[in-house]
Amino acid sequence: MKKTDIFYQYKHRLGGFSLIELIIGLLISLVVLSGVYAFFNSQHKAHVVQTRVTEMNQNIRVAMNQILSEIRMAGFKTGYDSSSLMSNTSLWTSGLVPDKPYTVAMNDNLIITKGASDPPDDMISFIYADTDPTTLSSPANQYDSTITLSMSPTDVAETFHVGDMIFIGSGITSPAGELEYAKIVNISGNQLGIDCDAVTAGVQGIQRAVSGLPNSYRAGAEVGLMKVVTYAVFNETNDSSHANHREGHPVLAKICNSDDSDDYAQIAEDIESMEIQAQGDDVEITLIGRTLKPDSEYNNFIFGDHYRRRTLSSMVQIRNR
Repeated sequence: MKKTDIFYQYKHRLGGFSLIELIIGLLISLVVLSGVYAFFNSQHKAHVVQTRVTEMNQNIRVAMNQILSEIRMAGFKTGYDSSSLMSNTSLWTSGLVPDKPYTVAMNDNLIITKGASDPPDDMISFIYADTDPTTLSSPANQYDSTITLSMSPTDVAETFHVGDMIFIGSGITSPAGELEYAKIVNISGNQLGIDCDAVTAGVQGIQRAVSGLPNSYRAGAEVGLMKVVTYAVFNETNDSSHANHREGHPVLAKICNSDDSDDYAQIAEDIESMEIQAQGDDVEITLIGRTLKPDSEYNNFIFGDHYRRRTLSSMVQIRNR
């Protein structure tokens, strides 16, 4: 054998993989990498879906808990069936209830307004007294149209507004029966100008008279807001101008002591339906929430889209009437 032949064989053995071997190796690598990518991609999609579903569930639970906790207060210190507030509700609450998405006509301490959408977009409105009232810093007499509060002028300005409704007195069950309602007509420092008679024209002062006593209300008597609250769902049907919700994202919103729809505060986004049924003192709330974004691989045959949804229903009993 010639030296050149030996050199040729040695050189040939050091030549590496052939082109065919490289192609086969690349194909095997691509198959393995494709499997790995498909696995991780499916895991990522499942994680995204699960995250959106978890956020949806948490969102609807938080919304439900807030509504239920506040509805339980409906009627607190309203003197249901026996007070001037309840017998003349619409007069007391004029300027404190919204007209969007639907008009509310208050004639009780709990009003359900049925919506026009499908799925339902009902509204619920109710009245209750603030559980953290302030007090009178000095006694108040019958016919007084100004009361002085135990608050700084700054705190008064932050808490009370002209047109708000307040209660004055210790409570319905106090021995003296001291409790009446007033509308705020002006605010000056820590003093409130009040009208205590919604029926009679003009400004009427304190109505309560105490025989044999110098004052109708002692210093330290409670004074607090009466809250007129409305919960509503805004969607493409009842808010086509998107004044109260983002396009494509229905929202559960709340308004308190205002008829200005700009005062609605968003409670939870992507709550597209609220249905309310009442039987006696039992009120059933049903919310439908959906995920933030649609899932192209999921088909909702009921709604004809790609959103995942959850329906949550809860019952609450009105205890203050």
